[in-house]
Amino acid sequence: MFPVQIEEAVRALPGSGDEFEIVLSTDDSGLDTMTVRCEHADHAGGGAELGRRLEQEIRSRCEVRVSAEVLAPGTLPKTEFKAQRVKDRRRKT
Repeated sequence: MFPVQIEEAVRALPGSGDEFEIVLSTDDSGLDTMTVRCEHADHAGGGAELGRRLEQEIRSRCEVRVSAEVLAPGTLPKTEFKAQRVKDRRRKT
């Protein structure tokens, strides 16, 4: 899977902002997880529903389960040159 596939899923969500990020982490049981965080103008009114729609869009395009967080516009840092979309916060073994 490539970050561009996630980007296509984010862009398929009408009203999504320009910025998004992919956060890789390790849960308490030691499993790796992925959360996609994106900005959307309707984050307050429909954030939970938008998050579910984004999770479904990613699952249908990439065949992976992710969590999605919908944030207010301006929350994520602006990309100036090459975007650093993936934040790897997994525990190293």
